[in-house]
Amino acid sequence: GWEIADCWGWIRSGAGVESGSRSILRSIRHHRLPVHVTQFSPHDQTTLLTASDDKTVCLWDMPTQAPLRIFKGHEDYVRTAAFLPNTPHLVVSGGYDQTVRVWDQRSSEHTGQVMQFSHASNVERLLPISQSGTTLASAGGLDVRIWDLVGGRSEPLRTLQNHARGVTCLATTQAGSRLLSGGVDGHLKVYDTQSWKVVHSVKYPGPILSVGVSPDEKHLVVGLTSGLLSIRTRSQRSSVSKTAASGRKATSTVSRMLRGAEYKGGAADRVVQDEAVLARESGKLKAHDKALRRYAYSDALDMVLKADTDAMMTLSVLRELQKRGGLRQALQNRDEASLSPLIKYVTRYVADVRFCGVCVDVSMTLLAVYGGALGGDAGVSMLVDRLSERVCEQVLRAREAEAASGVLKMLFAASQC
Repeated sequence: GWEIADCWGWIRSGAGVESGSRSILRSIRHHRLPVHVTQFSPHDQTTLLTASDDKTVCLWDMPTQAPLRIFKGHEDYVRTAAFLPNTPHLVVSGGYDQTVRVWDQRSSEHTGQVMQFSHASNVERLLPISQSGTTLASAGGLDVRIWDLVGGRSEPLRTLQNHARGVTCLATTQAGSRLLSGGVDGHLKVYDTQSWKVVHSVKYPGPILSVGVSPDEKHLVVGLTSGLLSIRTRSQRSSVSKTAASGRKATSTVSRMLRGAEYKGGAADRVVQDEAVLARESGKLKAHDKALRRYAYSDALDMVLKADTDAMMTLSVLRELQKRGGLRQALQNRDEASLSPLIKYVTRYVADVRFCGVCVDVSMTLLAVYGGALGGDAGVSMLVDRLSERVCEQVLRAREAEAASGVLKMLFAASQC
């Protein structure tokens, strides 16, 4: 089966795809504000966990649609909650009151709260790490904190501070040997759960909202704010490598192929670069690519803003500057002559869905860097006014499209009655 929560506080449960039915089996309206968590219990498939912005955490009996327990104690929005493995009576929750709370449905206390930890930042995600349910990770602000639920210490076991901006999501491998965290800085960090050190890091082209690892640990899925869904698959080792890794005796042909594969080279060995080869490789790079390699971001942008440059080439350079975090540097210290081509480019392509995201980012960065100074020059002021008119036109079109979408939805709903 499946469960869905919406921004109106509704909780809906339906039949699975394999049943051949899409009908809604249960609808529960209890929460007064948006519901951010719905999760079936791993111990009892008739028990549902929900958490909402109304500051409550609820356990539901799905056959009767009645609440088994309503936990109250959070002082702000509750954004994450989970069952603990191997402990069916315990659930954990975290919220914007900067606390992590452990609840026991067996407790005779009115609140049901048995433990509380201070994360010192708004808690975005909670994730039980160990299969025994004794270790818990919380993400919020710039930190990932590891808590010992058995010891019940008020201080975290570890505080992982490896992100430059807010941490938004957590995931773990099936075996629990790796913990993954993604953040608004676009970085995905992989930690070893024994040493809690970063063993791998991946940079994505935008802020990360969600991350997941397949049960066989072959696929890594990451969702970004741009709408991009990235799926990475672990490459399989070649048959030759498998033969080398196994204890079986290799044939003479394979032995010759593998001969010297483990040789690392002597300490005094040096790699001699052929100047001719380096020159040829350097000649393959375009001028703006060479400027990017020198971190001359402003020069690289000027090169692709020329009238004879393809618009997609300019877009690719702007995206590269976004990825490197060098867009602000590229836009600083510009005069009328160097600002005008950039504003014209944004005005021309802001209505194109392929360019819109980058154009908006460039516009916001321009306003942040120059602010009211953009109106100091008559030519630049006129270009900014034209850009403003173009943006207003697109906003009006978007509203008209939204209204038309609402009418179409009503027509479709009426046709199905």
